[in-house]
Amino acid sequence: MREEDKNRTMSKPKVRKVRKIRTSRKKRLPWTTLTIVGVFLVAFIPMLQQNFRLRGQEAFYRGEVLRLEKENARLANVMEQMESPYLVEKIAREQLGLMKKGEVMFKVKESKDVSR
Repeated sequence: MREEDKNRTMSKPKVRKVRKIRTSRKKRLPWTTLTIVGVFLVAFIPMLQQNFRLRGQEAFYRGEVLRLEKENARLANVMEQMESPYLVEKIAREQLGLMKKGEVMFKVKESKDVSR
């Protein structure tokens, strides 16, 4: 056989090109973005919930502080009044039933029946 005939009969086997299945970058970008956003939301939502809860607690405790400051001012006023001898005597007479020497206490009983 001639050289030309050999080449014809023994041709090179055809090599198939194997195409790699690849997703284009344009197709991967939305999924990557969605994944990053999803991870961010999973991490961020608990912090948001905690933030709202802490703001509510802060408002509650600010109200408590204002209430206690008012109570403190009222008690300071009472303490200031307690230094007055007139008020001390009044409390001793009305609440404790005390008297000065030589005084006589009269208690009047009220009856339910009023007959004349």
